[in-house]
Amino acid sequence: MPLQFTNTQIIKTLALVLFTAITLWVGLFYMEQWRDQAHAWVAVRDGTWWDVFISIPAHVHPFLWFFLVKILVILGLPYQSAVVLNVLFCSAAAALLLFKSPLPWWLTVVFIFGYPLFYEFAFPGRIYGMGSFLAFLVCYLFTKRHDQKIAFSVSVALLLQTHFLFLALGVPVTIWYFIEVFKQKTYLKKDFLIGLFILAASGFYLLWYLLQISQYSEIININHKNENILSIFGNGLTLEKEKYTILVLFTLLLFIFNELKRIPALFFTLSCLGFLFFAYQNVVPDLIRYYMMIPVIMVSILWITYVSPETLTIKNKIKKSNAKSQKNKPESNIFSIWNYAQYANYILFAICMSISAVKATQAVSTEIKQSHSDAENAAKFIIDNNLLSYEIVGHRSYLASAIVPYFPKGKKIWYADRKEEGTFLKFDTLYYNTDLKVSYADAVHFAMNKFPGNQKVLLLLSIPIPIEFESQWQLIYATQTPQIQRDEAYFIYRKK
Repeated sequence: MPLQFTNTQIIKTLALVLFTAITLWVGLFYMEQWRDQAHAWVAVRDGTWWDVFISIPAHVHPFLWFFLVKILVILGLPYQSAVVLNVLFCSAAAALLLFKSPLPWWLTVVFIFGYPLFYEFAFPGRIYGMGSFLAFLVCYLFTKRHDQKIAFSVSVALLLQTHFLFLALGVPVTIWYFIEVFKQKTYLKKDFLIGLFILAASGFYLLWYLLQISQYSEIININHKNENILSIFGNGLTLEKEKYTILVLFTLLLFIFNELKRIPALFFTLSCLGFLFFAYQNVVPDLIRYYMMIPVIMVSILWITYVSPETLTIKNKIKKSNAKSQKNKPESNIFSIWNYAQYANYILFAICMSISAVKATQAVSTEIKQSHSDAENAAKFIIDNNLLSYEIVGHRSYLASAIVPYFPKGKKIWYADRKEEGTFLKFDTLYYNTDLKVSYADAVHFAMNKFPGNQKVLLLLSIPIPIEFESQWQLIYATQTPQIQRDEAYFIYRKK
């Protein structure tokens, strides 16, 4: 008997194929990897397993992405393999949302082409595609949480090892699960205890991680208290802090209104949204990629609250009510209001993601037309002109380290801001205390003092050298076209 597909299944399949094809094509052939991806790759390539689990997470993110990149390195795969892995995670996240979520098909299709999955998370070889996939995996396994306790616990434990913002989803859903287990008095069962151990291990590691990065909070001085809840969620949902305030306001109100008579779902929704608001006001840097985690967590809220026991009970009552006679019409109207409010929520959220999708399409178009970073070209110039034997001095380690993945393993740069030699960037106290405080003139002075009698020295800057040093340094390479990542233009000078 031939397979038969509904129109909805065909649309979803085509959407997934198109999503995967475009993200893989752009990621491999047009998206130049930049310093954030370079840091993860080189840190893992040149580091030990201790660095993967302890040293690197103490300054950046939990270990999971670094662990996977370490496997790619051990297998001898190239730098671009991290991009492929990330695109596969984004495609797997899209597949889960399209085919396993109970949400309307049109909402899921619009969402996967929104700014988070289709652009911001898809192309960089970083943690965000993996985090989105694990968030949706938690949502999928939520319906099976009492039958597959270990699988559900593992999915939450892994989610917590991607990015601390996923605490907004992982902690409330775990509390909900624990309350149900204790109500059912199944907390002594073997599968729950194994899952509890896994969650506890992940939680203790995450607590250690949070204590490590908290020491930099005063140095970074992140504070967005002038931001209100609408500007924060507006930036996340539409990439506009003020332009779509009314749309964002009603979207948030409907998120809460739909759960007013369902206490567990209401607690879960308020906990997720409340954590996000607190984090973006007090902890999170003002970066688009962090704001893009808001819609991922919000669509996860829609998914989980849709399949909550209370929602399923109401839906069964709606079906029974509709099947009864007119004498039950008042009850039917009550349930219809709930149904309409829920669909209004979906529509408003879909409108937000449609705005996001337009901007994602524009960003992908720009990525095709314009280079993101000139790091690969600068590194290639050094290699092709047999300049690897030279000492290379970088002005800011944050910028200069972007070219290192293209060098053979072991080739180091002397970072003027840190006054030390190395490969991967360290986000430590020294970095936060010196970043942006070492001028270009200082960097040149440091280079000349470090290598006074050595003529085989290259100077790596992101702007032309100060005029007072032009007589001592020869420009041999300059980025010709503007980059999307503007500060990753490179000017390479050779000591005369």
